[in-house]
Amino acid sequence: MFSQTPKDSVSGNSPDQKYMEANWECIYTSAYLHTAELFKAILAENNILSIIINNQDSFYKTIGVVELYVERDNVIAAKQIINENNP
Repeated sequence: MFSQTPKDSVSGNSPDQKYMEANWECIYTSAYLHTAELFKAILAENNILSIIINNQDSFYKTIGVVELYVERDNVIAAKQIINENNP
């Protein structure tokens, strides 16, 4: 009925998850979603694509973190931009 992304029989990971693990790197973590969103916008202004993974509990926002990922080719530039804009 619903189509599912095929999973690797060994690891159980989908092809998208494998691509994410191989080509993206976490450059920033925070307990606050708005901070990660701010850095995502700053990176976008500098033509760096980024994504946010929200690992926070949906009921208790104090449990878990928000992670900001960029492609491996942009890690150094993105970290520099974040360091320049992080008070």
